[in-house]
Amino acid sequence: MAETCLFVFAGTAEGRIFIERLRERTGNSRRLVVFTATEYGAGLLEGQGCEIRSGKLDSRQMAAEIKKARPRFVIDATHPYAAEAGKNIKAACEETGIPYVRLGRENSGNMQRCEEKGEVVFVNSSREAAAYLQDKEGGILLAAGIKAAEFFSGESLRDRVFPRVLPLEESLKTCSALGFPLRNIIAMQGPFSKEMNRACLRHTGASWLVTKRCGKTGGYEEKLRAAAAEHAGVVVIKPPKQDPGYSLEDVLYMVTEGQTGTPVREAADKTVFLIGAGTGSPGLLTGEAMEALLRCQCVIGADRIITAYENLLKTKKRKTLFDGEQIAAYIGQSGYRVFSVLLSGDGGFYSLARTLMPIIRGRGWNFSVLPGISSLSFLAARLGIAWENIKTVSLHGRDENAANVIVGNVMHHRQTFFLTGDKTGPREICQILKDQSLESLHVVVGENLSMSDERLCRGRAVEFVDAAFAPLSVMLVENPAPLEDSVKNTGYRDGIFIRGGETPVPMTKEEIRVLSVSRLCINSKDVVWDIGAGTGSISCAAALCAGYGRVYAVERDEAALQLIGKNRNALGLFNIEIIAGIAPKVLETLPAPDCVFIGGSGGSLGSILDLTFAKNPASRIVLTAITMETLGDAAAETRRLSAKDLEITQVAVSRAVQAGNHHLLKAENPVFIVSFKGGGA
Repeated sequence: MAETCLFVFAGTAEGRIFIERLRERTGNSRRLVVFTATEYGAGLLEGQGCEIRSGKLDSRQMAAEIKKARPRFVIDATHPYAAEAGKNIKAACEETGIPYVRLGRENSGNMQRCEEKGEVVFVNSSREAAAYLQDKEGGILLAAGIKAAEFFSGESLRDRVFPRVLPLEESLKTCSALGFPLRNIIAMQGPFSKEMNRACLRHTGASWLVTKRCGKTGGYEEKLRAAAAEHAGVVVIKPPKQDPGYSLEDVLYMVTEGQTGTPVREAADKTVFLIGAGTGSPGLLTGEAMEALLRCQCVIGADRIITAYENLLKTKKRKTLFDGEQIAAYIGQSGYRVFSVLLSGDGGFYSLARTLMPIIRGRGWNFSVLPGISSLSFLAARLGIAWENIKTVSLHGRDENAANVIVGNVMHHRQTFFLTGDKTGPREICQILKDQSLESLHVVVGENLSMSDERLCRGRAVEFVDAAFAPLSVMLVENPAPLEDSVKNTGYRDGIFIRGGETPVPMTKEEIRVLSVSRLCINSKDVVWDIGAGTGSISCAAALCAGYGRVYAVERDEAALQLIGKNRNALGLFNIEIIAGIAPKVLETLPAPDCVFIGGSGGSLGSILDLTFAKNPASRIVLTAITMETLGDAAAETRRLSAKDLEITQVAVSRAVQAGNHHLLKAENPVFIVSFKGGGA
């Protein structure tokens, strides 16, 4: 009995998954003794045919249990943040001489990319997280566990903190004892989908999400994606330093193959070459890469790449894999010593190498990155152009906001290179350009570069909206008149805008425009509403700030609508969408705004604000008023809404005009600028 006994200290979803997978492979041939810290954790493991023991143990008590049963392995599947538990388990194993195996938490290959997309701040503890947010504005969705709650329970924080905890009586009592309002407590069982996380952020109106770096099974990536979609900042509590552990597949291999002592892989035993395979032709491999392929015992890569190199690999073991975690797991459990991982293009250009290298480092294996010829450098060589100033963009995994990414980059750069995505190929890119009046731009599509069926297609974007291209395609878009840096930094002078005929359409003047846009605090990916857009001068200024976002110019006057279109096209600001109609009705179908400028409300200011804050309670509002009555209406609405961060400024501008040999100051009408956020923000 003792020979087939396993101890599992479970505290994570990985622990439950390990037990399920082990039962699938071995049935009930092994005695499993599972230890959980809580009865709740024990309840989640019922029905697995295990001996379950709940309650916290110290290292002495653990050692006593191990000595009695003499298990073959002790599997530590406790939470990465339960450092004390892991330390006790390891100490008990060292005392008893039983092999200790840490089951590591697997992370999604997209995790680092998600962290790079949003506003993510890393801290070392819950205390640091609370201190960081002390002076930050907005609500806080606390999704870091019940133990973190006490650090957010100070008087200055707790009323705007929404702790999301397990639906247990103990959790609710703890939150209540810490003083959190009952209406703020969210009791739910995770992990949560991106949509559920977004719903929680919207429901609470939170501007920040606090989480642990809880990996794939903890729903970490879904939290990051939800926060990015809702424009919320993320504070990530880093795990304590400890043994990173082995993958699920590694641990299953050790247990089922009967390995004893040190697990199957050692640092000196594994050498991995990460080889940039270029665009696909074996003739483009470097001599160093060819030598590594000849030296290795096993070659790993996507099926397309392995097939292209098949003649070189006849004597090698070949494995089709393209996920970093799966590749690492296979290397770990394999008996081979030297591996080559074939990567498309170059290892430093939107490559799997970026996510694979940290995993390999964590395992302690020897590795080298061997560069290849990227699709960008290959296409530039084919076209006979330099590429050091070309803007590079990958559309892989960007289907949700691909149009903003494409238009924003093309507007701001003379040459933009796109690695096309599964759903956003050359045809779709050309259609987006056409939709934004950019159909005349010159494009080059490179299909199957370096292969026998390579094809280069040159022409205007409009010529390719109905064309078919191979999945392996890249694209270069040329914009001869990108937005100049000087304009992006300072905005436009009044004289550049088209105003109309004898009765010019109203326009927010330059000085007021600069101050108003400054008060909006527009970020590059924001959604902006300009209500009562007039000539579109505010829309144009906002479009410069939200270069990768979207500006909706809302106007009911037909003459003004035409002028907005002329100014947008003349200035090349194709992230402006013109909306004809009367607010607030016409606003109902627009996406939730981050910033709203109200230049004219038509007497519906209250209704416009109600609809705005219903869509996004954290919206930033700026409105201008010339008359005292409009200012009074604005003041009344800010009181009704319990507005936050209210600022009211009067601006009086005078311009010099020539009178003979002298200059006189001619005053413009004074303007009030009112800025605020909703009371629920």
